[in-house]
Amino acid sequence: MNQIQATLEHIRYQGDEGFLIGSFFNPEKKSFIALGNILNAQLQMDYVLHGEWNKHPKFGKQFKFEQYESVQPQDEDGIYRYLVRTVKWVGPSIAEDLLDNYGDKTLEMLRTDPLAVAKAIKGITLKKAEQIQKDLLEVEETESVLVDLMSILTIPGLRKSLLFDLIDDYGSNAAVKLRENPYILTEYPGTGFLMADRLALHSLDIDPDSVFRARAAIVYVIKEDFSNGNTWVSYNTIKNELNDIGIKEIDDVISELISDKIIAKSDNFILLFTLAHVDENETVIAKGIKYALLQNI
Repeated sequence: MNQIQATLEHIRYQGDEGFLIGSFFNPEKKSFIALGNILNAQLQMDYVLHGEWNKHPKFGKQFKFEQYESVQPQDEDGIYRYLVRTVKWVGPSIAEDLLDNYGDKTLEMLRTDPLAVAKAIKGITLKKAEQIQKDLLEVEETESVLVDLMSILTIPGLRKSLLFDLIDDYGSNAAVKLRENPYILTEYPGTGFLMADRLALHSLDIDPDSVFRARAAIVYVIKEDFSNGNTWVSYNTIKNELNDIGIKEIDDVISELISDKIIAKSDNFILLFTLAHVDENETVIAKGIKYALLQNI
């Protein structure tokens, strides 16, 4: 991918989950249009964009980026713009006071020593200084996790908003959680077992005999059968289908899933617990009985 460092000048369109179309200008002050996902995009912020140029039939040349990194401003002019535009409780006069006191170390002071900032700057109480510190550190941490997730989720077909869903659910532990168990992706719309399995086996080197893999595969088989009209799935069907992808031992995993109330088992048939748990749903029970009778169980 190409790499461009540029400043976000104007947001032309901003959609859900960080997607934007923006006007950027490079260090030579040449303007261009770029589109992609940026978490909490800030005007006048410098970004390193990783992507490819393409030509839109209507809008012309554009840079479509898949990954990005925020570049913290280093000079006083950049720090001033960043403070005024992005930091709560910091307007032009307070930003000037901060720069008069700390110069190009202003952001470092805000992140590391809120007590000193509160004592030195009129208009910033200790409570406000501590909140500014918290906000700056959270943005820094979240963007670090986002970049880490981008480096993991490189297989084609994954929706871009998945990154933000993972951060919403797991916060700063999102990348760690994903590396430990990539099958958590099956909990999100549009990301099924097969895609998660490809990521796990080919990108993250997860053990094919992993319990996480077996759990996700069992649920996948049940859901596939359910989508084909079968509420109950026979144990043998599950065992045979998992055997085809190299998962041999499933009894302990099935017991674990039952204990965790993910699935339920009746005789030799299994279904999702969410269906079994609905006591008033007599149709589900009736289908199970009828299916068992047809199979001569």
